[in-house]
Amino acid sequence: MAGNFLRDRSFIATLDCTTPGWEGFLDTCELSLYGTGGYPVPNYKNGWLTLTNYPLDRERRTSFWFGCWEYEGQHFYEVRTNDLGPGAVHPNLRLGWSHNNYIGLYPAKGRLAAEWQLQGNDGQMVAPSRIAVDTLWGVSLKFTHGSAMRAYARRQVRNYWYSFLNEAEGPTLRFKLSISQVGVGIPD
Repeated sequence: MAGNFLRDRSFIATLDCTTPGWEGFLDTCELSLYGTGGYPVPNYKNGWLTLTNYPLDRERRTSFWFGCWEYEGQHFYEVRTNDLGPGAVHPNLRLGWSHNNYIGLYPAKGRLAAEWQLQGNDGQMVAPSRIAVDTLWGVSLKFTHGSAMRAYARRQVRNYWYSFLNEAEGPTLRFKLSISQVGVGIPD
């Protein structure tokens, strides 16, 4: 898909899930047990997008770059991790579907991958004109062929959980999109 990049409508945000029973946030961590007491710790080695309720510090949470592209009058987003600081675990990786319909993190190279749209509670796509440093409630992320992001295979680790994300099974997820910066260019 080719198109025009709209820097003024591209932004950085975190996503908190508001779907009942799935309250948590998008991140890249899985959880595992550590030590003799077996307490939960985040594990970032596998490269999958996850939903979790593990209490990460705000500055450790993954934020995402939403690059806005206009194509034939419609708006699409390329979504990448925005972990750019020292010690970043998954810097500048693109969200994409694996061959088995899970959402993974892939190198942001090669062809344009503006494959996501933001859908509001009303079922309509969120207009780029609504993008501002603000909070948007009840947003779902939809792939260009119409499938929405869903939670699948919740894994309980003591009092916390994480879930992989896919397009086929589980509840459709709604998010609070907390936009912290607008007018962000394409990351290197």
